Amino acid sequence: MVAHGLRRHGDAVDFGLVHFDHERLDLYTAAVDFVVLAHGILSDLPTGHGDLADQLRRAATSIVLDIAEG
Repeated sequence: MVAHGLRRHGDAVDFGLVHFDHERLDLYTAAVDFVVLAHGILSDLPTGHGDLADQLRRAATSIVLDIAEG
């Protein structure tokens, strides 16, 4: 993982403008868009489907995290 834009201020590191290589991947952008779409779907689910909502939320988030980890 390569961080760009890191700046040192004494012993502190400024993470404000850090960009990681995975953020430039089209697949990563699509996965983040899917998280937004999934949250829209979750807000429209009728009550009583909490187990499905939880599974969709965790799966969508997992995709993004797996790409970043890889």
